[in-house]
Amino acid sequence: MSSRFNKATKYRHTTAAVAKREEWYPDLRTTSASDVDCLAVSGKYVATVLENGNTVGILGINQVGKRTKEIPKVHAHSSQIYDVQFSPLDDGLLATSADDGAVKVFRLPAEGELAADITGATASFSGHRRRVNAVRFNPVASDVLLSGSNDKTVRVWDLTSGLEKQTFDCGGSVTGLTWNYDGSLFAATAEKSIGVVDPRSGSFVQRGDGHQGVKPSRAVWLGQSGLFLTTGFGRARERQVSVWDSRNLAKAVNTHNLDSSTGIIQPLYDADAKMLFLAGKGDGNVRVYEVTDTGALMEINSFVNDQPTKSAALLPKRSLDVMSVEVNRVLKLTASCIMPVKFTVPRKTRRDFSLLADLFPDATAPVAALTAEQWFSGANAQPILASLDPARNGAIVSNAGSASSPLASSSPSSSVDDSSSSSSSSSSSSSSSSSSLPVEEAADQSSSSGPKLNIVRSSHYRHVAGKPVLKSQMFENVKAHSATTDDMVKANEKYFAVPWAGVGGLVAVFPHNKPHKVANRPGMIECGSTVMDFGFNPFDDDMLATAHEDGKVKLWEVNGDIYNLKANVRDAKSELKGHYQKINLLEFHPTAHNVLTTASFDSTIRLWDISTSQEKIKIPDIPEVVWSMTFNYDGSQLATATRDKNLTLYDPRSKAVIASAAAHGGIKPTKLIWMGNSDRLISVGFSKSSEREFSIWDTKNFAQPLNTITCDTASGSLTPFYDEDNKILYVTGKGDGTIAYYELVDEAPYAYFLSKYQTPVPAVGVFALPKTVLDVTKVELLKIVKLTPNSLEPIIFSVPRTRTEFFQDDLYPPTRCGVPALTADEWFAGQTKAPVLHDMKPKTMNRLSLAPQIKRASKYSFATETKAKATEITKEVVMDRFYDKMQQFKQEQNDEEEKKDEDDGWDD
Repeated sequence: MSSRFNKATKYRHTTAAVAKREEWYPDLRTTSASDVDCLAVSGKYVATVLENGNTVGILGINQVGKRTKEIPKVHAHSSQIYDVQFSPLDDGLLATSADDGAVKVFRLPAEGELAADITGATASFSGHRRRVNAVRFNPVASDVLLSGSNDKTVRVWDLTSGLEKQTFDCGGSVTGLTWNYDGSLFAATAEKSIGVVDPRSGSFVQRGDGHQGVKPSRAVWLGQSGLFLTTGFGRARERQVSVWDSRNLAKAVNTHNLDSSTGIIQPLYDADAKMLFLAGKGDGNVRVYEVTDTGALMEINSFVNDQPTKSAALLPKRSLDVMSVEVNRVLKLTASCIMPVKFTVPRKTRRDFSLLADLFPDATAPVAALTAEQWFSGANAQPILASLDPARNGAIVSNAGSASSPLASSSPSSSVDDSSSSSSSSSSSSSSSSSSLPVEEAADQSSSSGPKLNIVRSSHYRHVAGKPVLKSQMFENVKAHSATTDDMVKANEKYFAVPWAGVGGLVAVFPHNKPHKVANRPGMIECGSTVMDFGFNPFDDDMLATAHEDGKVKLWEVNGDIYNLKANVRDAKSELKGHYQKINLLEFHPTAHNVLTTASFDSTIRLWDISTSQEKIKIPDIPEVVWSMTFNYDGSQLATATRDKNLTLYDPRSKAVIASAAAHGGIKPTKLIWMGNSDRLISVGFSKSSEREFSIWDTKNFAQPLNTITCDTASGSLTPFYDEDNKILYVTGKGDGTIAYYELVDEAPYAYFLSKYQTPVPAVGVFALPKTVLDVTKVELLKIVKLTPNSLEPIIFSVPRTRTEFFQDDLYPPTRCGVPALTADEWFAGQTKAPVLHDMKPKTMNRLSLAPQIKRASKYSFATETKAKATEITKEVVMDRFYDKMQQFKQEQNDEEEKKDEDDGWDD
């Protein structure tokens, strides 16, 4: 390794010092995983993976010192997170990758402070099949993301469209990724190999052998040169640093063996100062080097400390205290805190930036030079630069120098057609003409020539989150029958019902408003035969229907005191007889009162008028056992899923088959639910490879689903719930602790993943309550009751809103109110009506759409803060003034002595 005295440079006297304790980020409990890059920093935020491994703690860059509140979190994944990265073009855009193979992108508030937890990702990608070790944003183009995985692939994602654009097989688990300076190429380190890829041409530019050790390696591109650097382990397990020429990977330009420690080395590179920082996991010290144009490393003063490093990150140059001659700041994550390490260059004068400008060249601005569409079309551009002079308020200077790296100029992707060149030229001239504009205004100008940043899809429901109620509001000691239907709990506005463990077809009914620990043997409904399905009448809260193994349907009148009775209720209000084999499904009509539909193993579907206990319609010759059935919005059509893996649409009154289609290829049951007031149907089931999935169907064109979305590979049968008012699909499975939810839209891809509600407690059954139970003052969207092996827990999904004193009429359209639109006789006579709806707005609240607009004042003024800093009397200012006075005093003494000497000379 080159001597530090090989060449005199302006950074050779750089010194490192830990910041004052009041500038630390203390009291952090972070992940213990050893090969995780668990710290990231932007100009506004610091992010670190917390102790449980699947959440990210978020702090504002200025939220230092002791905290009085719990650290805000991003609930990112269901498994260990392995990388977190901020976009260099957007301080509030965070990407994470995890052991579950998922890559997610989150949008943080623009204010630079996270007030509440985030549970929903703005974008989620699940193309990888194994752990994703690294993610990197493109340094020039917005909405372009790179990910590398243990499935041996690197994938390029377009965040605007949510699509995977390219996949590259690297031949081994990918552990390190880095873009070159203009984002036209990237380098990847895999198992004992390295490669340089042109992502738009879809080809490797160069491939070669990398570090030969078994532990992961890391990579970083060395600024505008064609060189990049990797860290890893040699055959003898020694830690190594290698510099590579991206045009020739046959042999490293140079390789340095550091030591025999075991921690993975994380390289951080400042392209402006050409300074390299090496932070080894478990090391206390941070090695510091200057990198020459030929790739030689010249060691300068390293940072020495006894606190082991878990991870490290480099603060963006625009956030440094340049007037204190701070040329870099490394954030060092230790066992319990984040410790800022400041690297400064001693200078006598610190009051005039012009005298420090040689240390602070123009740095990369958080502004995209290209859109994703332009970049994927083949356009290249240099990063946009901004001045670090505080007096210029972060003004855009220009694009970086037009000279590309040697490799970029020779690579296929660097050849841009005339239109791209003119676009680049136009962009450059535009940014030059706006040199006096702040970054935000320049960003607006630069985006006028192309589509705006569209990473965050516009939606009311991006931040929907589930929350369990307090334990005092749960029912404990609930003993559900384990061998009955998949639908283990049913509920309405007043009660919930559960098939109880024991013989004789027991069903327990409890009122929602009396949570308690249930007695071992409460009063129940005793049906006399095994209960196969059950449900409440949507238009009569006090009526429960049960379907039985003996082919009968029984109707029960329930009340809130059944569980307190000493003896079970055995006398049903009425019975429906007609089926001669067991009944496995029943479904009430959604608009007509007293109309019930049943499906049986006798290959028939029957419709009943329960007010007279008469069978009205029988649909015979059902080809297979019916797994699921559902009515459309107005009850004029009935959809079924049968064991022969087919979906069938019926006109139930004419008994005619409208359409049929092949459903999911798996052998487990398929379930259906109608998408509200539309012609679309949702089915959930299993693929041939046993993956859980759901499909969206257009019943007017039933040949193929509009789209099929794979959920996961768990084994429990899925249960869907559709919020027809907000168009959100909630999906969970028996035995799952997770409820996933998606927003459904009218155009492709028809479904967007929102988030997951996750708990370690598996669900035995789940049911969604009517919308009429929601508290609109708390912006509740859905209330679900979750049956666990020994309790029943309500879960409330809500949307965070700031002006909750107003009725959120954009979230609460008129909804079903439990009033029938038709009598049974009218419906059987052929009438069809839409459901009766009512407005959920309380009389005491005003609508948000009619509320006065709020004028939001800026929370932070950079100009004011700069002016305040300029007038602030600091220790450095006092010392500078003292130094100036001493110099003036010495000069005066010298002048007096010279004058005295002259006078003495005349005397002679």
